[in-house]
Amino acid sequence: MVQYFRLIGLVLLLSVGMGSGASSNSVDVVNEVTELEFSYLNNIPKGPISIDFNVEWPCKNHLIEPETLNGKGIYQKGWRVLSEQTLGPYEFISFAGEFINSTSAMCFFQQGNIAIFKSGKLIGVVYTSSADEDIIGKLQIAEGGIIQLSSSLGMPWVDIRITKDQIKIENRASIQSFCNGTVIIPDVVGKQISEARKSLIEFAWEPIIQTEEVVLSFVERMRQSGIVETIDCGGTGMGYCSFEYESPNATLWVQSAGDEDRVLYHSVSCK
Repeated sequence: MVQYFRLIGLVLLLSVGMGSGASSNSVDVVNEVTELEFSYLNNIPKGPISIDFNVEWPCKNHLIEPETLNGKGIYQKGWRVLSEQTLGPYEFISFAGEFINSTSAMCFFQQGNIAIFKSGKLIGVVYTSSADEDIIGKLQIAEGGIIQLSSSLGMPWVDIRITKDQIKIENRASIQSFCNGTVIIPDVVGKQISEARKSLIEFAWEPIIQTEEVVLSFVERMRQSGIVETIDCGGTGMGYCSFEYESPNATLWVQSAGDEDRVLYHSVSCK
């Protein structure tokens, strides 16, 4: 397990040198997610990691070498960068200060944060209510110009939306569109696969019957129980299972994990 010095709390650090009200570039940030906090900030606080510290495997595989100037600056401040996303004049960088190795090459990110910049200038930082939380992970750009935040497990759970003069942080939408709006997917992340497949079928996603021979007998039992779209499962670690569905315009791949087979994430391949 990789251990780092814990910060007393990023909330306290953010309070130093801060003024009240919006930042100087007049971008209004609205946070509707109770598990997250946001503070306007002019500078990134110093992190808990020395520049020459080497993060061990598997956590090392979950980090990126920052490419942006702001990402490199965050690294130099004593943090490690998880992801960088640019959308118009905005730049979103997720970073963390503590990493805990886990099974199945997983890594839990703690002391996680998201720095938001506009035209190169820092607007502020999103962070967790507790430094022990591992709910801030990687960011990705979804259809419609939404920045999606995932947890350490890779489970998407927050949408960040941009309007002309506002950034809105909100819980994941109940329905998402893909493939230029030709397909829609209900939010099944966190649901057991038995429930998730019902929702997908209701939205016209057809399970793809899998016939390829598998090694693990319980995979075949899942197919025989009615979950015919089960591709395969891992026999150890997180117990990942994968499933496949299709619609006239796309193929959907779903991954679950854990004893309860709860959906972690999915990916869409447009036809």
